[in-house]
Amino acid sequence: MAKAFQDYVMFRYFYPDEEVRRKFVFPLLASAVYYGIRYGEVYAPSPAFEGAAVWVPSGNCPLTLGRIIRSVPPGIIWKLVRNMAAPMKEPNDYIDAVHARLVPFKHMYLQSIGINPLYQGQGCSGRLIRPMLARLDAEKMPCYLETLEKKNVSIYEHMGFTLIDESPIPGTDLWCYAMLRDNRQ
Repeated sequence: MAKAFQDYVMFRYFYPDEEVRRKFVFPLLASAVYYGIRYGEVYAPSPAFEGAAVWVPSGNCPLTLGRIIRSVPPGIIWKLVRNMAAPMKEPNDYIDAVHARLVPFKHMYLQSIGINPLYQGQGCSGRLIRPMLARLDAEKMPCYLETLEKKNVSIYEHMGFTLIDESPIPGTDLWCYAMLRDNRQ
């Protein structure tokens, strides 16, 4: 997943130096996976682990410091602190507030999905997302996600998500695209 997110728009924005970004991305994505293992569900498309998807039930959103401390190994937390996770706090708080405002009902949150660039375009993301969406459809459970990459909107629309909000992230040049797959009827 870290390879998939190495050039993610938010990380490039806050960490334009590639070496600094490389040191930051791994512990950040590792913490997301550990959080998902403890408070949600994490899947890979195959035993080769070409990527991963982290799903978190709405009752475990947003990520809190207490939950992070209970789920993420101290060494990973230390790397996050040491490698300057603080600049992203305000934008992440804004994204969490958008999430809370738009979907105040029970739902599943696709917190992150990443495919190693070597495997992108080979259907891995579909193998990660479609089984969970089928399960959520059977349970009549909506699914929410956000992306900061406009190009991802059409990919998620193809999977049945609807763009429900797009807004600039205060203090940055970044935009948040919030999407919902609402199957409650």
